[in-house]
Amino acid sequence: MDRVILAKPEVQADRKFFEQLSDAVRSAPRNLAEGFGRFGRREFAHFTSIARSSLQEVQNHLIDASDRQLTTEPEHRALWELSEEALACTTGLLKSLNRRDRG
Repeated sequence: MDRVILAKPEVQADRKFFEQLSDAVRSAPRNLAEGFGRFGRREFAHFTSIARSSLQEVQNHLIDASDRQLTTEPEHRALWELSEEALACTTGLLKSLNRRDRG
């Protein structure tokens, strides 16, 4: 997902936006990996929750990019759909971890 938008010269020109989006995109898988490497479901759930928040941050950046016309409508739609899928999967994992923890 990040390659499409982060490779654009107009996005790269705005260093702060570029770095914030880049970090948010990479944060979700980093946190999932770290949580998976922990010893218990509670810790995994905690890091999964952070990953979910990072995906929501990505969505905020996608809205900002669209508002600033840094993406075309088809680019925005494709990136949004991908972010929604990632968010749904992460939310499902988090619900499963929390359900197991209660049971």
